Amino acid sequence: MLPASGDDVTITGNSTIQLDASAGTVQIRSLTSTPPITISNGSLTLSAASSIQGELTVSGSSSVLSAGPQTNPLTDDFVIQNGAQVSFPNVTDVSDITQITVDGTGSKLSFPNATGCTSPNDTSVSWTASNSGELDFPALTSITGAQRTQQYSASELGIRADSSGVINFNSLTTISQPAATMTTGNGNNQIYLDADNSGQINAPLLNTFRDLNTVALSGSSPASNLVAYSSGVLSLPELLAPVGIQINVNALSHPDQFTSLVGTYSLELNDGTAAMQVNDISGLTNIQANGNNVKLLFPNVQSYTAPNDTTAHWEATDSAELDFPSLTSITGAQRTQQYSTAELGIRADNSGVINFTSLTTISQPAATMTTGNGNNQIDLDADNSGQINAPLLNTFQDLNTVALSGSSPASNLLAYSSGVLMLPKLLAPVGIQININALSHPEQFTSLAGTYSFQLSDGVVSMALNDITGLTFIYVQGANTKLTFPNVTNFTAPNDTSIQWHVEYNGELDFPALTTITGPLRTQAYNSNSLNLRADDSGVMNLPVLTTITEPAATVSTANANNSVNLDADNLGQINAPLLNTFDDFGVVNQSGVGPASSLTAYNSGVLSIPELLAPVGIQIALNDLSHPDQFTSLVGTTSFQVNGGTVALHVHDISGLASIYVQGNNSKLSFPNVTNFTVPNDTNIQWHVEYSGELDFPALTTITGPLRTQADNSYSLNVRADNSGVMNFPVLTTITEPAATVSTANTNNGVNLDADNLGQISAPLLNTFDDFGVVNQSGAGPASGLTAYNSGVLSFPKLLAPVGIQMNLNDLSHPELFTSLVRTSNFELNSGVVAMQIQDLSGIASIYVTNANTRLSFPNVTDLTVPNDTSISWQVEYNGELDFPALTTISGPLRTQESSSHSLNVRAENSGVIDFAALTTITEPAPTVPTDNSNNGVNLDADRSLPHCSTLSTTLAR
Repeated sequence: MLPASGDDVTITGNSTIQLDASAGTVQIRSLTSTPPITISNGSLTLSAASSIQGELTVSGSSSVLSAGPQTNPLTDDFVIQNGAQVSFPNVTDVSDITQITVDGTGSKLSFPNATGCTSPNDTSVSWTASNSGELDFPALTSITGAQRTQQYSASELGIRADSSGVINFNSLTTISQPAATMTTGNGNNQIYLDADNSGQINAPLLNTFRDLNTVALSGSSPASNLVAYSSGVLSLPELLAPVGIQINVNALSHPDQFTSLVGTYSLELNDGTAAMQVNDISGLTNIQANGNNVKLLFPNVQSYTAPNDTTAHWEATDSAELDFPSLTSITGAQRTQQYSTAELGIRADNSGVINFTSLTTISQPAATMTTGNGNNQIDLDADNSGQINAPLLNTFQDLNTVALSGSSPASNLLAYSSGVLMLPKLLAPVGIQININALSHPEQFTSLAGTYSFQLSDGVVSMALNDITGLTFIYVQGANTKLTFPNVTNFTAPNDTSIQWHVEYNGELDFPALTTITGPLRTQAYNSNSLNLRADDSGVMNLPVLTTITEPAATVSTANANNSVNLDADNLGQINAPLLNTFDDFGVVNQSGVGPASSLTAYNSGVLSIPELLAPVGIQIALNDLSHPDQFTSLVGTTSFQVNGGTVALHVHDISGLASIYVQGNNSKLSFPNVTNFTVPNDTNIQWHVEYSGELDFPALTTITGPLRTQADNSYSLNVRADNSGVMNFPVLTTITEPAATVSTANTNNGVNLDADNLGQISAPLLNTFDDFGVVNQSGAGPASGLTAYNSGVLSFPKLLAPVGIQMNLNDLSHPELFTSLVRTSNFELNSGVVAMQIQDLSGIASIYVTNANTRLSFPNVTDLTVPNDTSISWQVEYNGELDFPALTTISGPLRTQESSSHSLNVRAENSGVIDFAALTTITEPAPTVPTDNSNNGVNLDADRSLPHCSTLSTTLAR
C-alpha cells in the first residue's frame, strides 16, 4: 500500500528506490531516505522538508517532483535527464550541492531563488549540463570556492556545459576562489568554467572572477580556469579583468574583451581570431595559439621583461598564428634563487607562425645568482615547418659569461625539420647558441662572439667567419647537409678549453683554407683539455690544405690531466687531410707530468685519409687498415698502438716507446717485420695484447729483455697476452731475459709475463731461454716473470726446457711436462689437464697448487724433499684436483737459523682435493738451531671439508 498525504516516510537500506508511472501520483508529507531515489515518469509531491542522502534521479518528460516548502536542497547529488524538469523555488543556498547533472533535450533544473554558494572544504564539486540540458541559477549572485584543509585533498568547483548544454547565471556578478590555508601537499583549490562541443555558459553580469592563490600568499599558484573548446561559448561580456584565472578559450568567448590579466599565467587560444587589448603580459608564462585558422594578437604590447625565476613559453602550433605587431624589445629573466631556472622559450611548431613585426632587440642579462645549476636564457625555436619572423631584429645578446655570472650563455636559435627563423637583420648575435638549418640563413652571421655551440641540421651553408676560436662545439648531421668555413686559415684552441668538431649521418664539414691547428694549453691543475675532430656514421670532414697539427707541452705539470688533439673516424665516417705531414704532441712526462694524449682513431670502417703523415710524434694510435698506419716510418713518443680491423704491417724498427700494443677483432692482423730485438725501457710497464681472434706477429724478433727498476717501490713488467682466441706469433724468438733489479731496497718486482687465456695462443717455436735474474739477495724480492695459460689458452714453447726464475700457472695444453728443471721457480700451479713433471728437485718451489676436476699433477721422479732453511712451502690441492708424489719416501722440514721467524711445510687437501704419497715413509722436523725466541718450525698435514666428498692425505707413513 502506498503512503498517504499526511505520512512521514523513512526509507533505509542500500537499493535504489524506483518510482514510476505505475505508482500514479504519490503525495506524502515528508521523505527521509538513505538509498538513492529514482523517479522515472512518476510523480512525487512533498509538503514538508525532506532529505535524500543518495543520488536523486528524475527521468522522463512526464516526471513530476514538487517540493515547494523545501528551503534546503533535497539532496547533494542531482541527475535530471530525458526531458525531466525540476525546480526548487524556495531553496536560497546551493552550497551543499556537490553533483548536478542535467542531460538531454528538454531536461531542466532550476533554483530560481538561490542567491549564494560557498563550496564545502576539501570537496570536489561538479555541475554539468550536457546534450541540450539546461541548468539555471537566475538569482545566484556570488560563488565562493572551497578551502583545502588537508594536505593532499583537492577543493574544486567545476561548472561545465557540454554538447549543447546550457548553464545560466543571470544575476551572477562575483566568483571568488580564496587563497589556500593549507600550503603543503599536491592538491589545488580552484573553480573552472568549461564550455565544450557547443555548450554555453551565460553570466551576463559577471564582472569579477578571481583566484587569490599566489605563491607568496598560499604557496600555490592560482589554478582556476576559463575553458571553451569546439564551438563552446563562455558568454561573460562584463568580465574585463579576471584575476589569477588561467584561460584556454576560443574566439567565440571573446577573450579580446579582457583589459588586464593580473595573476593569469596561462593564455591559450584554440579557435578563431582574438586581438588582446592588454598592454602588459609580464605575468603570462604560457601563451599558446593552437590549431588551423587560429590567430592570437597582442597589438598593444610594446616591450616585455620576463619575470625573475620563471620559465615562460610562447608557442604557435598546428598552423596557428601568434602576433606581436608592436613589440620592440624582449628582456630575459633573472635567476635570483640558487636552483631556479629563468627561461623564455618562443616556439613555432607544426606550421605555426609567430610574427614580431617591430622587434629589434632581444637581451638576456647576466645572472646575478652565480651558484646552483639553473640557467638564464631565451630560445627562438622553429620546428616542423614552423616559422618565426622578426624582420627588424638586429640584436640578440646573452650577456652571461663565466667571468660575469659564473654561467655560460645558454640562449638559443633553433630551427629543425623545415622550420624557419626569418631574422634577416641579425648579423652579429652575442652569446647565442645556434642549431639551425640552411632555410634560416646562418651564413648571414658576420660574427659569433660568445657563441660556443654551432650546429647545422639541414641544407648547405658557407659561413663567412674568419675566427672560430670561441666555438667549442661545431656539429653537422644529416644527408645533404654541408657546413663550410672557407675563411678560417688557422685555428688555435683557447687555453683550458675542450672543443669538438663533429659530423655524422652523411653530413659534411669542410675547412677548405685551414692550414694549421694548435691544440689547447692547460694552465690550471686537474683539467684535461682537448680538440676532438670526429666523423661518424658516414659523415665526412674535409681539411684539404691542412699541413700541421701541434699540441704544445702543458705549462702546468703537477696534475694528472692531459691536453690533446684527437682525430676520430667511426662507422664509415671519413676525415680527409691529404696534405697533413706534421702531427706532433709535445706533452712529455718531464714537461707536463703525463705523457702525450693526442690520438688517431678509426673504427668500424671509418677512414682517416692522411697519406702524407709519415712520422707522427707523441700520437696515440687506434686504427684499421683502411687508414693505412703502415705508412708510418717512425712513432716517436707514441705510447699506444692499436689495430682494430684489417691487416697492417708496420715497418718501424724501434717499438721501445710503445707502452701498449693491442690487436682485436676477426681478420685483424698486425705485424712488425723489422723489429729484431726489444729491450723494455727502464722503469716502464708495457703490454702487448691480442684478443677476439686478432693476430699479432713479430716475425723477426729474436730477443726480449725485460725492464730494469732504478727507482724504489715501483714494479715494472712486460705483459704479453693472447685472450679470447687471439693469436701472437714469435717464429724466431729464442731468448727472453729479465735482468736483476739495480734497486734492492723495496718489495717490488720486475717481470716478463706470457699469458694465454680463453683459447688465446702464444707461439714461440724456437724459444729456448726464458730467465728472470731477480733474486732475493739482489732485489729484495724473488723473480716475478710468469707463464700463464687458462681456459684452453695455449703457450706453445716446445724448445723451452729449463726456464729460470719463472712462475708457472699452466694447463696441460701448454705442456709443462717438457720442463727438465725449474731453477728459482717459486710458484707452480696446474689449473687443467693431466701433467707428469720430469724434474727431480722441488726444493726451490715454495708453492705447488692444483685445482679443478680432471686436473692431476704428478712428480714421479721426486724421491725425497728437504725444505730449505728459513723457508715456508705450501702444497695445496682443491676442487677435485689431484697432486701425486708416487716416489717420494722422506720429507725433512725446514730449519730455522734466524731469530723471530717461523717456517713450515704445509700440505693441504681441501674441497674434495686429493694428495697421494704412495711411497712416503718418513716425515721429520729437525730441532731449530736458534732456540731463543717464540718462533716455531713445522710440517703440517691438513685435510679439510671432507664431507660430502672426502679430501684425502694417503701415505704409508710408519710410526
